[in-house]
Amino acid sequence: MSRLRRATRKLLHEPEEDNDIQPEFYDEQEQEKIIHDIELELHSTESFFRSAFTAVMLLPTPLFLVLPYCRVYNSMLSLLSISSIALSVYIINILKPAVPWLFLPLPGFTATEIALTPIEIYVSPLNIVLAAVILAAGLLIHYPWAGFDYIWSLPTISVATAVMLRKWIADTNASVVTLHKTKYPYKGA
Repeated sequence: MSRLRRATRKLLHEPEEDNDIQPEFYDEQEQEKIIHDIELELHSTESFFRSAFTAVMLLPTPLFLVLPYCRVYNSMLSLLSISSIALSVYIINILKPAVPWLFLPLPGFTATEIALTPIEIYVSPLNIVLAAVILAAGLLIHYPWAGFDYIWSLPTISVATAVMLRKWIADTNASVVTLHKTKYPYKGA
């Protein structure tokens, strides 16, 4: 086992290099072009995922208004569910990428770089709490309606998806910022 560990450690820390392959250096314009292309690709991917999230989350919201179980017997939970889903869509589409979830700064951003309004600070944690309350009330209080209880998990699913999507967006933005910082000065011939 120790021989395998040594071989793995040697491979990870001292990879074999081909002497025939010369490292490719880019001048400043080529570096800027590559970074700009990466930013454009990330922006198009982000906009696709944001619009897909919006469509998928807003698609089931009419169920809260149409189903008699939701409209007549649980009108308050239906209203809160629609509010939570709408808040998740708002958080993904409107809030800046630097706005933290649960008061924790996202990677690549410091507290001094962003000026937050009270809405930006509190809307995300309160939406998480609202989705948890809806899920608890829907599953615990209205237990006899076991056939429709899954509908109360939609706000929680939307919040969890929004958290994962914002984390992914923040990570990609932090990677681009890191890429900007790692540019090396190289003058072409």
